Amino acid sequence: NPSLTMRAALTQTAFVIFMDWLLIFGLNLKMEGAALATIFSPLTSLTVLSSHRHFAQRQLKLFKTKVHLKTVLKAARLGIPSFLNEMSTGVSIFVFNLVLLKLGGNYAIAAYGVIANIGIVFLAIFNGVALGVQPIASREYGKHLYQNVKITLKIGLIVTFSIAIISYFLLLIFKAPIVDIFNAEHEAQLVAYAVKGIPIYFISIFFSCLNLVLMLFLAAINDARGAFFLSILRGYVILLPSIIIFAYFGGIAGVWASVPFTEFIVASLGIYLTNRKISTMQIRKESLL
Repeated sequence: NPSLTMRAALTQTAFVIFMDWLLIFGLNLKMEGAALATIFSPLTSLTVLSSHRHFAQRQLKLFKTKVHLKTVLKAARLGIPSFLNEMSTGVSIFVFNLVLLKLGGNYAIAAYGVIANIGIVFLAIFNGVALGVQPIASREYGKHLYQNVKITLKIGLIVTFSIAIISYFLLLIFKAPIVDIFNAEHEAQLVAYAVKGIPIYFISIFFSCLNLVLMLFLAAINDARGAFFLSILRGYVILLPSIIIFAYFGGIAGVWASVPFTEFIVASLGIYLTNRKISTMQIRKESLL
């Protein structure tokens, strides 16, 4: 029932926009109002999603059963990579802000805020494609239709990489007007930092588009260990030290460069792990025959 999922997401987004306007400007609650809107917005999507119980083609039903700890842990194990991936965003933002505050002050942090917000848009697009690949790959893997699994992955990678190419060149062409959208006070120093940072930072989308698809793909074909390994490297083990080391040697430009460096290393390892898993699937297929 993908249309219901889309309606739930759009409803939540519309609710946040309206409540932000009402609470921040209408009731003058400022940051408290924004926080309240964010806290209560998931209730709207949950309300919409609850209508799935009336969906005619619904195959899953709720019933009372005993909790099997082994089953719960197995399900959690497959979800941990996604959890770590989401949590790493907050951790990396914190480290970025600390480093940039020391190197360039508030304007450097503001420039990172602009770049990070632009980046969230692309990550959301790539994540959307990856989430589309995941259930199809999982279903075909469960049916032992390994050729279909490979085709699904290939389509996902081609789509995300094509989007990355187009997006990067659009950013290069329109970087100044895009930055101005976030620069209501027309601060020249903010523009200077952001315009210089965009071409460096967003080289990362050529690799992050692959990483998001590969991590969810590995989880979908029951390789939680591989997905977990990539998530840890991408969000913590490589990125955080890279920010500090690159900042030491390259200043603010080095901070921007730490992201594409991290994504490149993780993408290289992700391709290796995925190819190894696909080779294993091929062996299993031959044994089944």
